[in-house]
Amino acid sequence: MHSSDQTDGAHFADVYARISGWQRARGLELIEDAQFRKGEFVLDVGCGPGDLTAELARRVGADGDALGIDPDKNRIKLANERFQAQLPQLRFAVAQGEDMSVVQSGTVDVIFSNYAIQWVKDKVPFLAEFQRCLKPGGRFALEKLAARIDLYEEIMEISPTCPQKAADTVDILSEAKWLPLLRSAGFVVDQSRT
Repeated sequence: MHSSDQTDGAHFADVYARISGWQRARGLELIEDAQFRKGEFVLDVGCGPGDLTAELARRVGADGDALGIDPDKNRIKLANERFQAQLPQLRFAVAQGEDMSVVQSGTVDVIFSNYAIQWVKDKVPFLAEFQRCLKPGGRFALEKLAARIDLYEEIMEISPTCPQKAADTVDILSEAKWLPLLRSAGFVVDQSRT
């Protein structure tokens, strides 16, 4: 995923938290569609500043567990500062989507990932980690970019020192490539939306 060496540290985390409203809105729609249940363990991969992870923690309730992971230590620090004291079932950790060793195998009911997959170059180990972490019969809810959009202005505001480098790292898969990749990783696709 987007590693912290490609960002401007704490500044990036703060600005990202302020301007990512469109991502949050789509993430809230995804949360509604996924129908999280009380008592579930949900893993938010690419949690950013933690807004959606906090909402997931509210949905699974005090008997549930919500863990948000992100490769950027500054976003995790911000998420902890903003939310962890409010919800005892909420935790955050620095981790890559391709190596989620902070999570025990077969323990997660639902993996949630909102606009993180496009930062992952090699999606095979990313999806293998999903499979490793999920309980038998577990599910995931994922939102991704469906087409290349002009990210330059947004990235410039977030990270003025590396806008083109960051924009060039975005890897967008079409549905024609994405669905076979999911199936080859052993997932059954129940619903795909655009």
